Amino acid sequence: RGAARLHRLDHRLGVVHQVRAALPLASWEVTPGVASPQVHFLSNGDYSLLINSSGGGFARWHQLDLTRWRADPTLDDHGMWIYIKDRATNRLWSAGLQPVAAQPASQTVRFYPHTVEFIRKDGDIATRMEIVIAPEVDVEIRRVTLTNHGEAECDLELTSYAEVILSPQSADHRHPAYNKLFIESEFIADGNILLFRRRPRSADEKPVYLAHFIIGDDDFEIAGYETDRDRFIGRGNTQRAPAALQDEAQLSNSTATLDPILALQARILLPEYESHQLAFITLAAPSRREALDLARRFSHWYRIRKTFDEARAKTEEELNQLEFSSSQL
Repeated sequence: RGAARLHRLDHRLGVVHQVRAALPLASWEVTPGVASPQVHFLSNGDYSLLINSSGGGFARWHQLDLTRWRADPTLDDHGMWIYIKDRATNRLWSAGLQPVAAQPASQTVRFYPHTVEFIRKDGDIATRMEIVIAPEVDVEIRRVTLTNHGEAECDLELTSYAEVILSPQSADHRHPAYNKLFIESEFIADGNILLFRRRPRSADEKPVYLAHFIIGDDDFEIAGYETDRDRFIGRGNTQRAPAALQDEAQLSNSTATLDPILALQARILLPEYESHQLAFITLAAPSRREALDLARRFSHWYRIRKTFDEARAKTEEELNQLEFSSSQL
């Protein structure tokens, strides 16, 4: 047999780019409840979230605002909230300082370039809420990690809340009652999805759909839903202590309303010295089919973990391109 022969390659090697080191996405701590609001802005270019250090704020999709907000730092009573209730004691608090304003044993709020993190401890329960916007699709994820540091199992109830407007804030502010007339809601049992639609008022107005649902890393129960603000808050009450979350009250499971909110409730049994996670997911789309297709894509827990990783990687890439550090941002 003859010796092996080497042949010269006909094509040229491409340009070799220098490998960049991973960019540390350092956080900066902020203080909830201060007189001067501290805010963060997360966006993928189409879906955006403005959120402050107490948890207030609003979501926007293209030129439409999805949830109601008022620039009132004194009350700071508009945002998407996640209430947490111990069913054994009826003790109520929230994942952020607002809206319940219950003072925790400890709390930390961190803003990162790609996420916002609320950490607090109430009694034996430690809560960590992380918020991220998916970089490639119009989805907002609020991942809540609950840890039981006590010696007994806890029966917890988590309830989301936001006021749905599907219009610019200015239009909702000028004519709130009129704006509410064009919002329809429905509950889709297959997936436990709250779906909202804005009826177009003219041929030129584009449709918008908003979907909201919960998934978890372990067994949990969807306990109810609500789309009527009056029923949820109750006469003479505020978001700080809504009627629907007092004592043995239950959500009405109603979708007929002239004052729309999204409220979805989950119950979870948290064994002693264990942690479990729930994700509250909100998304926007131009059609019912696209909204439901997107909801089904994000109905698997691996998708939640993947989205957080993608958001971090995308932010690292953008900051490298801009030659920005976290502190400069």
